[in-house]
Amino acid sequence: EGLLGAEGSSTVADLQAPGEGEESSGGGETLRGMDHTLTRIGYLLEPYFNQLELDLTHRSAAVVHQAGDAEDASPPLNEREVSKWQSQFIRGRLLAIIFLGPSGGTLEMRPYDTEFVEPHTVKVQSGTTVILRADTMSHSFAREGQGFAISTFFMTDVMKKRVP
Repeated sequence: EGLLGAEGSSTVADLQAPGEGEESSGGGETLRGMDHTLTRIGYLLEPYFNQLELDLTHRSAAVVHQAGDAEDASPPLNEREVSKWQSQFIRGRLLAIIFLGPSGGTLEMRPYDTEFVEPHTVKVQSGTTVILRADTMSHSFAREGQGFAISTFFMTDVMKKRVP
């Protein structure tokens, strides 16, 4: 639920950097290019961090999402995976998403602790990039067909308490 919702992230995979001496496959080069684009987005946003009262120090590894039918039960996570996701969800302040297509869909966002507020929806298509405050709003993606996305969290080293 912390990524793009059960449907928007029905299958996810971490984007691994190629090891030393490894050659990348054709599809991997395109994804690595998108990963570099996510890094460049961070550099472009950096001058605005103070205005947004953000102290961001690093970003997470990129995650590739495949949108699909939500499964009833998620596969169990091991301790290492739990620790990784917990760190990203606790320290993640901005989430940058590039929708890769081929089909689009609707991204729904709603501030936390506001159940009676109508969600804000954004129609997305291949090539749409969205940057959202992951620490202040829930977000989920509903697909219109087969769709993929790549995302990263821009994170802080500081733990932030949420108001109950």
